[in-house]
Amino acid sequence: MLCPRGGHICAANSLALRLAGIHSETPDPPGGAIGRDADGAVTGILEGSAAQAIKDLVPATPTDRQVAQLATACDTYAALGVGAIREALLEPGQLDVYRQAAELGRLSVRCRPLLNIDPRWPLEERLSHIEAQAGERDRGDDWLRVWGLKTVLDGGVAGAAMKEPYADDRGFRGHLNWDPDELAQVVGFTVDRKWKMGIHAAGDLAVTTALGAYEHVLRARDDVAPGTLAIEHAMLVGPADRSRATALGVAITVQHYLLYNYGSEIVLRWGAERAAAVMPARSWLEAGAILSAGTDAARPVNPMLSVWGMVTRGTRDAGVQGPEEAIDRHAALEPLTSAGARFTNEIDRRGTLEPGRLADFVAYERDPLTVPVDELPDLLPALTVVGGRATYDPNGLLHKSQVKEVQLR
Repeated sequence: MLCPRGGHICAANSLALRLAGIHSETPDPPGGAIGRDADGAVTGILEGSAAQAIKDLVPATPTDRQVAQLATACDTYAALGVGAIREALLEPGQLDVYRQAAELGRLSVRCRPLLNIDPRWPLEERLSHIEAQAGERDRGDDWLRVWGLKTVLDGGVAGAAMKEPYADDRGFRGHLNWDPDELAQVVGFTVDRKWKMGIHAAGDLAVTTALGAYEHVLRARDDVAPGTLAIEHAMLVGPADRSRATALGVAITVQHYLLYNYGSEIVLRWGAERAAAVMPARSWLEAGAILSAGTDAARPVNPMLSVWGMVTRGTRDAGVQGPEEAIDRHAALEPLTSAGARFTNEIDRRGTLEPGRLADFVAYERDPLTVPVDELPDLLPALTVVGGRATYDPNGLLHKSQVKEVQLR
């Protein structure tokens, strides 16, 4: 049995460990770590790539079941007021699941997936995989269209690449999954084929490394539009790299849910000073960054929890972290609405309520801008509309037969 927690750490039982051949003598793989107790025995905690041997044992889910699961997930998002998602990391073959769901009319949110470039693949395989995706770049419609490519440069809370040691383990600084020169080569190959690219970078060393690859590529090219290259999370980043990212036109995505859910672990593993600096929304906005917000894989996914988190810097179990990075409600709503559409180059189609744009909106019985701030996480929509179609309407506020996508007039 394998129980994942997010995308970077898993717990496996003894049977799973035995079937995967993981034992006390198994070395840590590149880009991962096998949990061990004081005597060196494996604990079942697997970080980063260490879990892959067990994941490979799990039978693939039938496509029709994946389509049904995707439809259920879309309906869940719609019920929380979400009209569009940027799906973080699709493996080969998973885009077909989205296509089948779209063809069956089962997507109730607009989907902008990212295709994974796995750092474990040989370099030539990474490049050939990018080349093979060329036909996907301009394919799709307002409901389903690939945003670009993505890769994972470091781990999560347990494996983020740091410039300074972890607070709870002075001999550990996380890990980088890429050789920096190979990363720059792949980024250059990507933009030369007119793809966008996002890099998962959580720790400050990973952010610096990602920016180094981007800077190397952009220095040699003057036709790359701002926002073509992105850093996902940038959980820890210093003032110099914030200025650097802004000057380069690198987009930044933040997800307060990560601080909310893992606050106590971040304090324990990274220390109080670094915990207070996680996801510095105010500093990013003051730097003039291209900033948008989302959920990542963290739960719960109610956007109003994100608004509350960016306004209060509150967490589930670690109190308020870094109150100086708090922003007001207007500033917190913008990264979740128009900034997202601007980031995906769709601001002329959606993201604001204006004539000629797609009729995407969410309505609440109480105003998110005026309700008591601590009631925001429990605020749920009365109606979600995407393209003029009610994707969530439990009280029949729109006529149920209205299914044709329309534009605001």
